[in-house]
Amino acid sequence: SSVHLDVQHALYGNLESLIWLDGLGWASLLDWEALQGLPPELPRMFFTLVFVCGFMFLLWRPLKLSTFDEGFARTLGLPTGLIGLSLVVVAAIAAVAAFDAVGSIIVIAMFICPPAAARMMTNRLEAQIGWSVGFATLSAVLGYVLAGYGPLWLGGQNAVSAAGMIATVSGVILGVAAVAGPCRHRAGAPAG
Repeated sequence: SSVHLDVQHALYGNLESLIWLDGLGWASLLDWEALQGLPPELPRMFFTLVFVCGFMFLLWRPLKLSTFDEGFARTLGLPTGLIGLSLVVVAAIAAVAAFDAVGSIIVIAMFICPPAAARMMTNRLEAQIGWSVGFATLSAVLGYVLAGYGPLWLGGQNAVSAAGMIATVSGVILGVAAVAGPCRHRAGAPAG
């Protein structure tokens, strides 16, 4: 009963506060005093990124085998239950680390839209990961710019939510991939 949960913060996060360069520009990354004002979410997200990338790098082959052909992975002696559980735990760690910084809207949108759009672009797993990272990066950059400057370009006075706009851009990318992606049809499905 003593926990205060700000609904606005939980939904939209605190994305705008992560820009802390304080007029020094990129030189702030080398200035110890500027780094003292670094939001705590940024190092947390950086270490989470390193952890997830390390996990994927170390366990790429077992993850790929157990995810797509669990029976074959079991015949090779891989502990498929443990691998699946570890993948779920790593995804949960990434979601929890991102939740405070960016809010639930972006976390859910980025877990769904870029990978789904990437799946419609290619059938190769490695290429799907590349497409997914590209779509997520494009969504983040374009969404942030459109949130800040889009209303001004249209004659408005205020910016809109960066989280909402990033999620919207990722949804638009998914929509375009669903309409125009080369692999948007299920393999073996009847044409027409």
